Amino acid sequence: MTRRDARPFVPDIGRPPDFHGAAACAGTDAERFYPRQGEHVPRIAKRICGACPVSDECLAWALKFPIEDQFGIWGGTSANERKTLLAARNREGGVS
Repeated sequence: MTRRDARPFVPDIGRPPDFHGAAACAGTDAERFYPRQGEHVPRIAKRICGACPVSDECLAWALKFPIEDQFGIWGGTSANERKTLLAARNREGGVS
């Protein structure tokens, strides 16, 4: 199914993870981290993640979700980059 609206998909993650208060993205516009379908990954989001003190925790948290639930920029990685990491982990017999 193809999304037709112009707004990016921003998932409802429920309660923010414990590390989120210390994240460099806390308080920024969440839409920066969720590109619209067909858009390039926002460089500003990756720059923010690059300077984040909890980037590793953020990436580990995002990798807990199944491949089909990967959206946006988390831990400095795009959804496609995390899908590649998860697929490699699955091939090696790890748990996703």
